[in-house]
Amino acid sequence: MMIERLNKVNNVKIHSVFDEAFKPYENIVSGFDFSPWIDYMKNETETPEEGNIYIPSVKEMENQPLFEKIQYTLYGGMPIQVGYCNGSNSTYNGFEYHTEKQMGYRAP
Repeated sequence: MMIERLNKVNNVKIHSVFDEAFKPYENIVSGFDFSPWIDYMKNETETPEEGNIYIPSVKEMENQPLFEKIQYTLYGGMPIQVGYCNGSNSTYNGFEYHTEKQMGYRAP
């Protein structure tokens, strides 16, 4: 199981979203068909043997109907990006965030 593998190589506890530790967050999102994005990832991207490839915004993925459904259903119409990070890392040692400037959004 992936979580067990991650816990062996990290110095922080990794939990499943189904774990009791996630109970305060209350919401597991379901009901979305991610197969167009999965197909794109399988057919159009590569995973390098060393390092990683990080593409924060991929127009081919963002042009799928799923993009708009996610944007309006989960994010209330706020600007979002869909991209990927492919690599062979075995540790969980970083977090990603996007600033308003990166998203092309300016608060009123």
